[in-house]
Amino acid sequence: MFTSRLSARHWSSDSVTIVAGGASMTFNPYADGGGKPVAIKKGKAFAGRLQGGGTRSQIFGTRDYGSGYPMGVGRGVDGRWFPFYFWPVVWLGYSTDPGDTYLYATGEYGLPDNTTRPGGGLSTITYVSNAASSTTFRVLTDSATATFLSTSLTHCNPFLNLSSVSPEPYPASPPGGIPLPVQALQYYRASSVVLTLDGYNNTAAILPAGAASNTFLPGSTDTNLLTCLNSTIGRSVILVEKHQPLSDHAIFGIVAASVIVALLLVCAGCVVYEECRRRRDIARARPPAPLQVKNSIGVMAVARPPPAAVLPSPNTSRYKMSSSEWSDASISEDSASLIRNARSIDGALGDDQQQQQPQPGRPRQPPSPWWRWGRRNAQPAIESIELGSSKATGS
Repeated sequence: MFTSRLSARHWSSDSVTIVAGGASMTFNPYADGGGKPVAIKKGKAFAGRLQGGGTRSQIFGTRDYGSGYPMGVGRGVDGRWFPFYFWPVVWLGYSTDPGDTYLYATGEYGLPDNTTRPGGGLSTITYVSNAASSTTFRVLTDSATATFLSTSLTHCNPFLNLSSVSPEPYPASPPGGIPLPVQALQYYRASSVVLTLDGYNNTAAILPAGAASNTFLPGSTDTNLLTCLNSTIGRSVILVEKHQPLSDHAIFGIVAASVIVALLLVCAGCVVYEECRRRRDIARARPPAPLQVKNSIGVMAVARPPPAAVLPSPNTSRYKMSSSEWSDASISEDSASLIRNARSIDGALGDDQQQQQPQPGRPRQPPSPWWRWGRRNAQPAIESIELGSSKATGS
């Protein structure tokens, strides 16, 4: 029902994993306990009852069977919840007195040797005083708790006959099963641990509640050993570890998930790096953008080289001009060509208002890209020739 594992938190250097209510829990000596109570799952023993939540400060009970619970008072353990996950100890029925029926559970927790109880079947540890009176104390609890207490209670060695400290199975049937409920001195941890004294007979335990007071201890009792046992049990009895350590499967899952995440991050980094390098190569291979300058009105325009001045040769077959007329025509053509060239330059820089407002009847053409400069420059821009006061056009 339980296995030991190392734990660096407590000086006992031990912890134990116990299955309680279908849940695997880790318990340590000197642990604080606590946590939120939870209901036992359906299909498990005592399904629906709460378990957990008990703390170290709630360990101590009284001499009444059923004490040591964080909430609720009264005798008996029938139908109770499990604040510390452990089931209460069970006494063997040896009396039919109506006053002590609360001592014997209805069988819901089984016999003392029931191995399905958290921590295993009941065991006893015997502590014999080294004083002259040879007082004998016994601790009754589950096997796992008894194992840890046998280590923790070595703190009381100065008062002990060391040959007496060894856990033994609690007798599963009469006669002579010891310890007895009338010998109980103190219950702990929701009556799942009890300290008894051989020879003590507390008749109040077998009488109706309030019918009698607890019997005084024998005068020969070794109170030094009693005080040591009582305080050490209260401080060191195993409780659930509030912050449960990770299991081997959980550790493996965390490591595996970490490796997978690391691989995904590496792959993502490689993808980002390749994309950045691809964009860099594309940017390097792209041709330079055309130079843009601001014209006189602040509009960005693409600077293009001005078209070359073109002076068409006169068609002597169609025009009959004297030398003076030809000279005047040449001068007019030169002037018109220069004006058109100047306007072409000014329009390339965006100063010509005709670039901003297209002429009626002629759709506005967008600026040609840099790779079409040659074709545009090759086209003559002259549509007519002014000859004096008349306009000559082709017929």
